[in-house]
Amino acid sequence: MAETGSAPRAEVKSWWQTLPGVLTAFAAVITAVTGLIVAVRPFRSPAESRPPIENSGSGASSGAATTASTVSSPGGTTQGPSKAAAAQAVRLPSPSQVKLAHGDIVIDLLRARLEPYNATTRSLALRVRLTNNGNYGVNFWTASFRLVVDGVPRAPTNDLNEVVDGRAAKDGDVVYDVPAEAKSVALRLIWGDEQTDVPLDLP
Repeated sequence: MAETGSAPRAEVKSWWQTLPGVLTAFAAVITAVTGLIVAVRPFRSPAESRPPIENSGSGASSGAATTASTVSSPGGTTQGPSKAAAAQAVRLPSPSQVKLAHGDIVIDLLRARLEPYNATTRSLALRVRLTNNGNYGVNFWTASFRLVVDGVPRAPTNDLNEVVDGRAAKDGDVVYDVPAEAKSVALRLIWGDEQTDVPLDLP
């Protein structure tokens, strides 16, 4: 008797081709990746993970005051208290006006300011006015001014060099370095063969 044919064989699928198998494999991949991240990432304590706490109140204001009270010198080094804050007004002598050249030249001392320069030196800035009562222009320069410190004349540290026309006046500054331990100071005004010393009382 002839065989009519064998029964068709059922197709067998692998476990990973089924839906449960795919889900299981996906879960295994996620677990492996998570474990790798935990292993690579360094552990931090709760204290390390907190954001830094910023100072406020008196501490912050104290820091701001410290910053505002320091200045940099021309050489780049930081000096102590601000010069503007530490500057002192110098009391002017009375009278503070000197006449030279028979009254043709009148020099008025307008104001004086003393401020620290470094640990051993102070800076003295003098504001002066030269009035020319003559008919011709005259030089208004540092050569006419010296600061006598403990009997020793000193030249200004700045450069003043202008011309004051006849029947006119100009204001200018003369600046000196003064030792902190100086005991006597006087401004010497020089005009030709004439010279007059004006004593200054430094604080």
